[in-house]
Amino acid sequence: LSADTQAKSWLKVGGDLCYTHYSAKQIDSEGSTGSTGKIFAYATRIAPIYPVYVRDGKGNIMTNAEGITMWDYGDGMNAGLSRPYLPQGNALGSTILDTSRYNGNAFNAQGYFEVRFLKDFKFTSNNAVSYDELRYTSITNPYYGGYSSTGGMVYKETDRTTAYTFQQLL
Repeated sequence: LSADTQAKSWLKVGGDLCYTHYSAKQIDSEGSTGSTGKIFAYATRIAPIYPVYVRDGKGNIMTNAEGITMWDYGDGMNAGLSRPYLPQGNALGSTILDTSRYNGNAFNAQGYFEVRFLKDFKFTSNNAVSYDELRYTSITNPYYGGYSSTGGMVYKETDRTTAYTFQQLL
């Protein structure tokens, strides 16, 4: 929403209002390039000889007691074989089993007034406020990987940010 008006010959006022609701799902919550949740970063750092799934003697992908695909996290679960690099990591398994979501609301308001006086003088005041509220939830699966021994992990975060800008010009 935006509005401007020349209220008087010497007074001009206006403002803008903006509201946004946003939500998204992420592949990785950790944000680091070396994170095993970042599937492309993981693929460039680990040799293609390491398996993605746990397979039986006939090469079939196995499932656990809950019917969930068994992912090879390089921790010895796959025929006792462990991986020396990035143990407890499987980018594809983490992408499918772990969730990372956020949503929030953002509000921005900006207003100004301009006063002309005497012959060549003008006073302008620009003022703005910005408010952002973010809610983040990350759930790490309880079956495989670094948090399997603790039954998974749930992480919740809420951030609220308010910013003000005041500018006066003569």
